[in-house]
Amino acid sequence: MLTINPNEEKTIHFAVELNGIGCKEMNGHVRFAVNEIEYGFPVFFEGDEILATIPPLSDMFEGKLKNGTVLEARLDLSSPEHNYYFNPWSDEIQIKMPVSVEAKIMEDPHDGGTRRPTVRVKPLTERKRKQVAKKKVSKPRPLTEAGWSQKKLQNVTEQQIYKYMERAGTSNKTIQEIVYNEAVSKAAEAGDKGNLGILRQVVKALKKPK
Repeated sequence: MLTINPNEEKTIHFAVELNGIGCKEMNGHVRFAVNEIEYGFPVFFEGDEILATIPPLSDMFEGKLKNGTVLEARLDLSSPEHNYYFNPWSDEIQIKMPVSVEAKIMEDPHDGGTRRPTVRVKPLTERKRKQVAKKKVSKPRPLTEAGWSQKKLQNVTEQQIYKYMERAGTSNKTIQEIVYNEAVSKAAEAGDKGNLGILRQVVKALKKPK
């Protein structure tokens, strides 16, 4: 069973061994359900590893996940081109809150109602671990702010979509292909035809969650 601190980002690493198919032909998600709603987080292939980054869940669910909550999780991999589907991993994920203590000075009813300051205290043994320094990725701007005219949007090419991903901070060719292929599938499902529909899906995929 995996544990996740809902206040921090979590990267899950999978060792992968592919036979008969290359990683460039695959895309996938780590999925789990909360209150009967399924959430999916895209995975990326790096050498012989698959990486899935789970953003801070407390931001997504606004504190609705309680300590000790157990979620059923799985890894879905697919190759739309070959119509393959794989489910190589499933497990439980437990929400584990960090230990903390919060102290608040009570207002003294005899001091005329003067407002007292609030004091928060945390045990020294529960300091946050230093996070590994990560490469900063620029947040893609909306298309209208990125110098894309209406005419240019209507005639956008595949090459321009790849250049957009590179400007947005996704320069790894393998990851670019995964994002592009997934955008093609989602645009087709949404009935959003053409390269403009693909570009919209790429923008959604690269947009960081708030």
